[in-house]
Amino acid sequence: MGYHLRSAAAQREQPVKQGGGVLAFIFTFLLGSLLIVIPFLFWPKTLLQPVGNYLVVDQPPIPSSAIVILLGGESAERVVKAVALYREGHSDRVVFGSGFVDRTLTNVPQGFVWPTASSILRIALESALVNSGDIVTVNTEDAFDTSSELEAIAAKAREEAWPRVILVSSATHTKRVQIIWERIAPDISAVVVAARPERVQNWWLDSRIPREVAYEYGALLKEYSRRIARKF
Repeated sequence: MGYHLRSAAAQREQPVKQGGGVLAFIFTFLLGSLLIVIPFLFWPKTLLQPVGNYLVVDQPPIPSSAIVILLGGESAERVVKAVALYREGHSDRVVFGSGFVDRTLTNVPQGFVWPTASSILRIALESALVNSGDIVTVNTEDAFDTSSELEAIAAKAREEAWPRVILVSSATHTKRVQIIWERIAPDISAVVVAARPERVQNWWLDSRIPREVAYEYGALLKEYSRRIARKF
C-alpha cells in the first residue's frame, strides 16, 4: 500500500519537474542571448569594427609593372581607384580580365551583342583619359571565381615577366585577394590596394555591407580550408 502511494506521488511530481526543466532552459537561453547582444548594443564600434577591418588589406602603392582591377562587386569604385594610381604614376599599364562567358546560353538571336565586363571597363578607363595603349585585357572567359581569375592574371604576369603587380579590389574583398595570390603566385610580388576602405569602418550601419562581410567570411573559410588541405 505504501509503495503504491509513493509511486503515485512520484508520477504526480514528474510533470512538475519536466516543466521546471523547460523553464530553466528558456531562462538560460534568454540570459545567454542578452549577455551576447548587450555588449554589441552598447559597444558596437569596439566589437564590430575589428570584424570588418580584418577583411581589409590596403598597402601603400609602389611602382609596379601593372595595375590589376579585379572584376565583380561594385566595379566602379575599383576603376576609380585604379585610375588614381595610374595618374599618380605607379604604373603605366592597367590590366583586367575579360570576364566569364556563359557558353551554355541557347537561342541567342543572330547579331545579338551583350557588353562584356572588359568592354565596360575599357570605356570607363578611356573616359578617364587612360591611354588606350596602356590598357591590357587578359582572357578570363573560363574564370568563375576570384581564384580562377587571379590564376589567369598570374599566368599573364609570368608570360610578360612582370615582377610586381598592384591588385585593386573592393575593401572587403582584399584580404581574400591577398591570400589567394600568395597561394597561386608566390613568385610574383603583389601590392594589394583597397578601393574606398573607409566604407568598412562602420559597416554594420550600411544595409549593403553586412552581406558583403558575411559572404567574405564564408569565402575565406573556403580558402583557408584549401590551405589546410594542401598540407596533407
